[in-house]
Amino acid sequence: METGPYANPAQAALALRRALAGDPANPTFRTGLMELYRRQGRFDEARVLGEEGLAAGITGGDLRRILGLVYAEMGATEPLLALVRSGPDAGTAALEAGTHAISESQWDTGLALLDVSLAADPGNGAGWLTATKALLHSHRLEEAADLAGWLHGQPCADAGDLRAQAGFLKGVALMLQGRLPEGLPWLENRFAMDGGPRPEALPLAPWEGGDPAGKTLLLQAEQGYGDLFMMARYVGVLARQGARVYLRPQPTTQGVLATCEGLAGLAEGTLTLPAGALQANVMSLPRLCGTRLETIPAPVPYLHVPGHVPSREAIDACLAAVGADRKVGLVWAGNPTHNQDRERSMPPELLDLLEGVPGVAWCDLQIRADARPSLPMLDLQRHLTDFADTAYALSRLDLLISVDSSPVHLAGALGRPVWMALAWLPDWRWLLARTDTPWYPTVELWRQPAPGDWVTVIEGMRARLGEGGLTGA
Repeated sequence: METGPYANPAQAALALRRALAGDPANPTFRTGLMELYRRQGRFDEARVLGEEGLAAGITGGDLRRILGLVYAEMGATEPLLALVRSGPDAGTAALEAGTHAISESQWDTGLALLDVSLAADPGNGAGWLTATKALLHSHRLEEAADLAGWLHGQPCADAGDLRAQAGFLKGVALMLQGRLPEGLPWLENRFAMDGGPRPEALPLAPWEGGDPAGKTLLLQAEQGYGDLFMMARYVGVLARQGARVYLRPQPTTQGVLATCEGLAGLAEGTLTLPAGALQANVMSLPRLCGTRLETIPAPVPYLHVPGHVPSREAIDACLAAVGADRKVGLVWAGNPTHNQDRERSMPPELLDLLEGVPGVAWCDLQIRADARPSLPMLDLQRHLTDFADTAYALSRLDLLISVDSSPVHLAGALGRPVWMALAWLPDWRWLLARTDTPWYPTVELWRQPAPGDWVTVIEGMRARLGEGGLTGA
């Protein structure tokens, strides 16, 4: 919620315009009105105020900085570069403006400014890292991989976790191209990143890959629920090669994971593993198993609805109350603590675009939501006490529509149909451009055609459903 003069922008704008008319040379009045217009998206009006001020020799009140932010949000690269270069500290100004442009999805403008900043300060590791991220968001994957690899080896990467971040981003850039053997080792840098996964330390030696026959392996969760469901496919792979495989579950996943093909048991409570047992983190399994794009194991379903479903009767009763031909689940947000949640989750009100599709009953599967669509939905989420309930609900639906979230992975592992709405720059596992995924044969990918454009995605889904479709075109 806005505070101060921005809490009532109309009143503040009127007061500032009057003040500026009485004292046009006052930098505080001018920049205050510029900032107000900028926050309202009235960029041309803010730009005119700034350019008139510069022409009149007014430089106080943060005028140059605010005008730079306005140019950045407009994607006005050439005026912004000229402004930065004419200032007293071009390198610092270019870094701030470039970082802001990138945060506003103005990738080319941001990269042009970072070129200026890094030419002035080539030892700025954080600047090089920001440039790498901008290249990724521009889908310039080869350049991003090269820059990240270069940064990983530079002395300026010694600060904080920059080296680990650079290594991880190189892995992401390679993985998005489908270059798994090259990219997977770089992803191991996640453990050295600030805020990276910290699996529980166990008194077991690590499994370093190779022939698993005759070995006892404990697979340990390290990140989100979806990652655990995704990598549970390797339990069967390793068991068929002669390993005895245990899985360390996360809370509320036990019932579903116990159905995994080839599982010797869940490692919890008082379970005692045999001497010589080895451990592996689940997200390292593709690397340890030598997975390539063309050899991704996808024998769906490899998870199943367990025999005990706590809310089975309540879910059945809820679904029995509607007579629609098609029942479609909806999930619009992932884990809010995920570092890409701002990009991968969508505003719930966008799902209101789905209203009016004939013959469809919308089913709310979104847990932990601060807001919900106005779209009429069956309230299934209140019956989802653990993932056994979620698995059963998915088995009763005709389709799941979801952003990148754990229900997508569970539905994919169950072999259920999914339409997944993907951000412009998705997680590495979803690659780029294609509408299918080698990880899950029943998942169809609906990608943003431009950064932040969820509307086109939802309108496309509505059109397909209106034609009677549920699966691929």
